[in-house]
Amino acid sequence: MDHSDAFDYWGKGTQVTVEGKEMPLSIFPVTECPSGNPFQIGCMSTGLQRDLPFEWFDSNNVKLTSGVVQFPATLRDEAYAKMSFITVKKEDFNNDNYFKCKVGNGSATIPETKTPTVNLVKVSEGESVMCVAENFFPKDFTIKLKEDGLEASSQDWPATRKSPALYSAGSLLKVNKTLWDKNVKYSCEIKHGTEVITKTRSFTGTFTVTIHRPVAKDLFIYKKAKIQCDITGGNKMEVEGAQLSWKFQGKPVNATHITSDEVKQTEELYIKTSTLTLDDSDWFSGAEVECFTKRDQDTISKKASIKHGDESCSVQIYTPNDNVPSVEKIPLVCQVNSSSLGDVYIMWKKSDGSFVEGTITAADSGGKFVFSFLTVTSEEYNNVITCAVKHANMKNLNSPKMATASKKEPSAPDGLYVNCDKDSSGEDDYNSLWSTASSFIFLFLFTIIYSTVLSLSKMK
Repeated sequence: MDHSDAFDYWGKGTQVTVEGKEMPLSIFPVTECPSGNPFQIGCMSTGLQRDLPFEWFDSNNVKLTSGVVQFPATLRDEAYAKMSFITVKKEDFNNDNYFKCKVGNGSATIPETKTPTVNLVKVSEGESVMCVAENFFPKDFTIKLKEDGLEASSQDWPATRKSPALYSAGSLLKVNKTLWDKNVKYSCEIKHGTEVITKTRSFTGTFTVTIHRPVAKDLFIYKKAKIQCDITGGNKMEVEGAQLSWKFQGKPVNATHITSDEVKQTEELYIKTSTLTLDDSDWFSGAEVECFTKRDQDTISKKASIKHGDESCSVQIYTPNDNVPSVEKIPLVCQVNSSSLGDVYIMWKKSDGSFVEGTITAADSGGKFVFSFLTVTSEEYNNVITCAVKHANMKNLNSPKMATASKKEPSAPDGLYVNCDKDSSGEDDYNSLWSTASSFIFLFLFTIIYSTVLSLSKMK
């Protein structure tokens, strides 16, 4: 007779240690959906050295003989598999009883013993917290709530059945408002059989994790991507005690790639920083970086990865026209635009010098263009000024896309232009439209900037 469709597994099996030749490798409790009365429960075992009968016991450890069915053992891979069923009354099964099957030195219970899942939650700010225990069996348990390390009086409610074999319970604590405002810790301790489960946490006070993406300077000059992660909190001891960890591509990062700073204070908050250093190629690969810490028993994490946009984009430098009055400081603008722009990193180079950062870098909220301002002297402007760009879709990180300008080479009406995609022969219609529109935008910006610079020069 095939019983495979009539029974459901309660779990993945009870793994047991070998104590001799009579110990099975595993025992699986199974049960029929308890719709009928009576109904059957059963056990299967594997890995027996010889054919042994099952024995059945109730929750009082009384051996049961009525209604027991033994199936012949089956030899598989030089070991025996065995199955047995027993018929029980529905009321016996639902009245917090359990049944135990034994074969050799191994045993399993039906329903299976399940340790509760415990959560400590805030019910109302500054008034009460609740400890909730879910999905456990059998129903016997004890619960304690602690406030600032001391046991506190709480209102408990008894275990209630959520399913034929699982219970839930809880306890409510009215907090001490003075202690609550001091950001003390609350604990819930549940004892279930031989297991003790404790959940501890705080409910007030600032505690945040922030991740900062790499900056252009490190990518251009050092060919490294430095990702910074900050813990910010109002409790100095809590921030000092928090441990920041990193994952790259879902795997823990070697400590040699991580540096940590001492806790610093800014106004009423404390900040602890950890920095992960990767090769620039790792960052541009698009792999995910994650920093995380634990607060009490909760994990707080932040993730970052490079944002890919369209493969085609353009780089333009906007320079002053010949009618602009002579001033000591000349502002230049480098713009990168695309219909959908991913992460972009912009640096400048004066003549044949090293890369420098612009004075201002900003982006539009629509993700279509990024621009960088650089102020140069009149003497520097007589030489070549280069705007260099690295973006998320680059094939060769050692060859950033560049546009150049100088006083000796006057700018075109729409700025000096180079396409980010070296395989492209020119602008598409969209980029052409943006180039024209951007000219008017930045001519307007230049009017404001030059007026400001000229005024400052006259004041000096």
